[in-house]
Amino acid sequence: MIITRENRPKFIAVGFGLAITALHFVWWGMGPDSFLGELRTRLDGLVYDTRMKATLDTTRRANDLIAIVDLDEKSLAEQGRWPWPRVRFAELLEGIVEAGAVVVALDIMFPDADTNPVDLIFEAGVAQDQALGEELRESLEALRTPLDGDLAMAAILRDNDIVVGFAFNNEVGDRESLPQPSQILNDLRLQNHPIPSRDGILANVAVINAAARYQGFFSTSEDADGVLRRYQLFNLYRGVPYASLSVEAVRVFTLLDGMQILEDSNGNLERVMVGPLEIPADNTASTLIPFLGPQGMVNTYSATDVLMGRLRPGELEGKIVFVGSTAQASSDFIATPVQANYPGLEVHATLASAILDQNWKIRNGMINALGGVFVIFVGLLMSIALPFLRPLLAIVAALGLLALVVVGNIWLWSGHGIDLDLAIAVILAVVLTIFNVAYGFVSESAAKQEITGMFGQYVPPDLVKQMGDRPDLALSFDGDRREMTVLFADVRNFTSISEGLEPGALKDMLNRYFTPMTRIIFEQQGTIDKYIGDMIMAFWGAPLEDADHASHAVAAALEMLRVTAELRPEFKARGYPDIRIGVGLNSGDMSVGNMGSEYRRAYTVLGDNVNLGSRIEGLTKFYGLDTMVGEHTRNLTRDKFVYRLIDKVLVKGKEEPVCLYEPLGLKGEVSDKVLEELAEYDAALADYFAGEWKRANAKFTSLMFAHQKTLLYRLYRDRVAVSDNPEPGWDGVYRHTSK
Repeated sequence: MIITRENRPKFIAVGFGLAITALHFVWWGMGPDSFLGELRTRLDGLVYDTRMKATLDTTRRANDLIAIVDLDEKSLAEQGRWPWPRVRFAELLEGIVEAGAVVVALDIMFPDADTNPVDLIFEAGVAQDQALGEELRESLEALRTPLDGDLAMAAILRDNDIVVGFAFNNEVGDRESLPQPSQILNDLRLQNHPIPSRDGILANVAVINAAARYQGFFSTSEDADGVLRRYQLFNLYRGVPYASLSVEAVRVFTLLDGMQILEDSNGNLERVMVGPLEIPADNTASTLIPFLGPQGMVNTYSATDVLMGRLRPGELEGKIVFVGSTAQASSDFIATPVQANYPGLEVHATLASAILDQNWKIRNGMINALGGVFVIFVGLLMSIALPFLRPLLAIVAALGLLALVVVGNIWLWSGHGIDLDLAIAVILAVVLTIFNVAYGFVSESAAKQEITGMFGQYVPPDLVKQMGDRPDLALSFDGDRREMTVLFADVRNFTSISEGLEPGALKDMLNRYFTPMTRIIFEQQGTIDKYIGDMIMAFWGAPLEDADHASHAVAAALEMLRVTAELRPEFKARGYPDIRIGVGLNSGDMSVGNMGSEYRRAYTVLGDNVNLGSRIEGLTKFYGLDTMVGEHTRNLTRDKFVYRLIDKVLVKGKEEPVCLYEPLGLKGEVSDKVLEELAEYDAALADYFAGEWKRANAKFTSLMFAHQKTLLYRLYRDRVAVSDNPEPGWDGVYRHTSK
């Protein structure tokens, strides 16, 4: 095509499009050690997680040959808290073997020697009685070996196919004895590949380590954003490969002497072979974890049921059984694409299931290169085509291409297990679309720009209705400064909620939430300032003056919390997420009026006390509370409501500390149980502010275990646990460094 005066802008747009494409390709190729490279990695992770959750097959479960024996809450309740005596754990392993398990894999390690009950008895001084001492001492010594938990464990390990877990830890030095390295059957220089090389091993105690015929590491490596997406099949230690728990368990299950790690034609690691079973791998010897869904996709049995003989005969017959804990106290939980707190135990079981089922998601060197080619293809196509289309048609074409890109990516993922880059291609498509549409409007349609500017003249209809219903209020819309109360209510974890819902469902959920919340505010004589996404901002004391503005606001906040709790069963029945809110209130002098520009005005409140109200709402999550109020709000309403002091803080941007309070309810309506807990808390808080931190530590620890609101008590317990007394000059003020 010949460049003419008329089409020159279009070719200029093509040039800009190609430049934008080149910049995105450079961005795509950046490593995670740079800011943009890390951003790209995080965006890829977000797309990966969204795609995985959207394409989960909820009917598919783990292979029936894989099972979990869980040291769950039920087991700890019946058998006692962890750690158990090692003799009892040996009984558990024996029970699993007797139930028919072929291979047992332990997502648990034993780095320290077990305490022999005989030693405990001697330490207690039972054998110190002079009359019976020698005879009793000899009898107890005779029991030492039968009661030795490490020896009991060693006996079980020597006689059965049990894979014992261990961990890599860069902060821990070597043990006296190390696990046996993996047997790699083919000749390959693994040191030439970027397989993670660990500095230290946290191995099991020597007697167990020596008895264990098979061992595998259970350490996991999350991505930079803290989410676990890949499973490390091998790690190197002193140049020697060690296999992961799942890989070693399957190897033992298949009766193989070793494994093979194979390269592609370019010399990059491509796959791991466990006999006929293939595991796709990248050059770091890791593979994508093909999660089947949230926790519970693997057949799971309670450890206490094994110990108590409550399993049906043959329940574990022929299975690989992974043993570990999903109890909350175990802390073995990992953020994954399918669940924020996913048990590490089930990660290993899921990977073993994938090996047996040959169910994989693949991302190797060749697929990674195709991602770059895909970015260039999308960029070239859109850069050349869009400038020659009218703006509306360009938008339609871009949306069509974008839909084709997304659908094709999902098809490759779901149909062929291929993880192809999507984030940069989508961003590039959006950027090119925005650029070409904007460029087209600038160069071809100045009139349409004027129409676009008209959207800024929107006036909230509820304000118009108030002015129409009460003409006498018109004077109060002028700028004024008065004492008022402001309220901010925000839906917790709204980003996660919005990502998990279709737009129509999200709109319906918000409407069902905002409607009763607005009704409550109106019933308490409040004014809606604005809705900002999932947040409601309201105030009391204008346009009509209200002497009880603080009381009305606190009553509204408590009612909003109550109604939100009532909405949860309805939302659950509709398939919506559990909804929780945080509410912050503050009272004081504020500027109120019809503010803005000649193009758009809004009736709103401004000032430091408004900003403080927003900060207070933001701090509810920090303290694990549903609602908090500022000091002045509490002082105005202390005769009507029961409060507890939460903290004395200095928020960012303020020079004077303020006290924060939690409203517990109307006086006379708060239960005796709540008042008793409040008295315990006040006593602990008094010790805290008095500098008696040792006594405060004991009281907050007691509160933390005795009551449900553990986060607040844990915060204070952690503050006082560092020392018996505060540092000299401590003023009791906690300084928040973020907004």
